Amino acid sequence: MPIPQRGPTGHASGTWRVADRIFEGRVRIMAKGELATVRFENVQTGELFAACPIPLGRRNACVEPAADSSRNFVVRLASVDEKTGKEVNHVFVGLNFPERSQAFDFSSALQDHEKRCRRESQFANTTAERQGGDSETMEQPVEEPNRFALGEGQTIRVNSKLLRRGGEGGGGTTEASLASLAPPTLAPPPVLAPPPQPPPQQPAAPTTTVPAPPATTTSSSFFASFGGEDDKGETGWATFD
Repeated sequence: MPIPQRGPTGHASGTWRVADRIFEGRVRIMAKGELATVRFENVQTGELFAACPIPLGRRNACVEPAADSSRNFVVRLASVDEKTGKEVNHVFVGLNFPERSQAFDFSSALQDHEKRCRRESQFANTTAERQGGDSETMEQPVEEPNRFALGEGQTIRVNSKLLRRGGEGGGGTTEASLASLAPPTLAPPPVLAPPPQPPPQQPAAPTTTVPAPPATTTSSSFFASFGGEDDKGETGWATFD
């Protein structure tokens, strides 16, 4: 269907009228190499009504989605001279799909063709570079020189207090002094004091026993104290006045 001019934000399909349609049929996408072509064909006979050629990289210029609907597109129909293959004339018309799924498949098919062509072109360029390059002339990675290695004939002089001889006033050392230098010895470990011993235990005090009280004087000893056996061994009865 014919459409008005494009606005600043894109084509507005809301102004399109169904009564102004010029063709109703089948849409088919065909690709040959990098060129994709949108063909509008008669459903009954398969006769071509119009075509929209899409060179690689010009998909957005040849097929533009409408700004206000995902089911509508603006396509660039072009007539090409069969002998020269040059474009003779072109016109922009509106394309309407009755279902959103059909519009989605139409847009995805064009994107997939463009991606496939770009991948094939990139693969071909990479293969050509690998085959055309000479392994002997290819750039080899440059190994960085060792900045800490000494060159042939170079010497190094070390000035350190550890390398000086005793009693000398200073100056660099010779190779002989370096060869005879012995590694420093470590100081002996400090002697640890023995741990303090506990004080000796005092012997236990002897146990004292208290003698039991004398037994009760019997009758014989009682009478002995009053006239019994005296110091002289004499015995007798005691007398009372």
